[in-house]
Amino acid sequence: MRWNRSSVVYGRIVLALVLATTIGCQSRTSKPEQPGKPESKRLTPDDFVATPAEQAAATTQSAATASATQAAEAAPSPIVTPAAPSSDPTADDLEVKPYEPSATPPKYVSNGSAIAVEAMIGQVNGHAIYARQVFKDIDAQLTQLGQRLPRSAFRQRAKELLELRLRQIVMDALILGEAEGNLNEQQRYGLLNYLKLQREELVRQWGLGSETLTNERLRSQEGIGLEQKMEETRQKVLVQSFLRQKLYPKINVTRKDIERFYQSNPDRFNPPPGRTIYLIRTSRKTRADDIDRALTGGKAFLDVAGDATLNEYKASDQGLFGKGVKGEQPFGIKSLNDALIVLREDQHSTRITVPAASGGGEDQFYWIYVKAISTGQGKPLREVQLDIEQELRKQQYQRLTEQYQKKLFDEGSYNPLDQMLAMLLNIALNVYANPQ
Repeated sequence: MRWNRSSVVYGRIVLALVLATTIGCQSRTSKPEQPGKPESKRLTPDDFVATPAEQAAATTQSAATASATQAAEAAPSPIVTPAAPSSDPTADDLEVKPYEPSATPPKYVSNGSAIAVEAMIGQVNGHAIYARQVFKDIDAQLTQLGQRLPRSAFRQRAKELLELRLRQIVMDALILGEAEGNLNEQQRYGLLNYLKLQREELVRQWGLGSETLTNERLRSQEGIGLEQKMEETRQKVLVQSFLRQKLYPKINVTRKDIERFYQSNPDRFNPPPGRTIYLIRTSRKTRADDIDRALTGGKAFLDVAGDATLNEYKASDQGLFGKGVKGEQPFGIKSLNDALIVLREDQHSTRITVPAASGGGEDQFYWIYVKAISTGQGKPLREVQLDIEQELRKQQYQRLTEQYQKKLFDEGSYNPLDQMLAMLLNIALNVYANPQ
């Protein structure tokens, strides 16, 4: 969906952005913004290779002297903090996908140029955060919510999405500041060499060796140029290597931990025979259409099933019908049983319409998902201990990350989150919400 609303709505957006930029933001903390002495860390070029579990994105920075349009192109997008340690890096960790034209360019892209959605909503450690950075990754969700929900309900859901995204952007910026403060000259040189190789690969795959063509295709596909793409990569690998060095040495998984986890999850390692089945059900045609769009658009079945605005069947349990369900006819409706028996493990059906009974009522719409099919044969501990160890390491890493994030939030310098959130919500209501 493009930013092509009526001139009245556009005028309100521009007014909101101008006011936001004019008003500015108050500092969250009165602490002096002088960086403390960084811990002494030693990195090698290998530290700048991401692991498979670490995800990509970028955080905010822009030149204070650049124009609004230049700031839009220069300000990097937020980094997604890696969620867990994984196995040794492979060549696919930072794979750049070949260019494939996008049929639906992002809303903030028009004719290959970024539209200025450039209200500066706040700062983190002296670096600006722009509204564009927050809306960029949740545009599709907000668009769908705005089309489906009344204005009051949209306001609540939009606030939740915006707050989650804003907190991540602030956190990523705080971590990036820590990571940059721990680089010495030798480490900077190693990072530059790594980025040089990544840039060459990016130009080869996207532009067949031409930076001009690479820029054109990146802007068409992702709404950013080559320089910003490389800045995103720089920030990603810098944060990843910093967090690995800081948190990985604190992770410790013992043999007893592995045995305890195995014994505490009998259904997982010694499951009963049968199917694990999940359902989505609704009696509203418009909601059924929304569910189809979400599933065909690539959204995970369990994510859709867990959305109470879509699924009327046990959304709090992600639509769980049962584990170890036996037989070929577990449902009292023939069309559901017919759809079930052709599904393999990790497959879901298309929409199944169950007509209303002759005595009245409404049509019902169902989707069936078979998450697993078990023969009832268990797995001994020796076969799964490495998988368990890896999962426990991920859990410990997540806890350590959360503790570290809390420390940064408590000590960091940034504008109040509620102040920035209010500005973002005002923009979202003008751009995405229904008038009534």
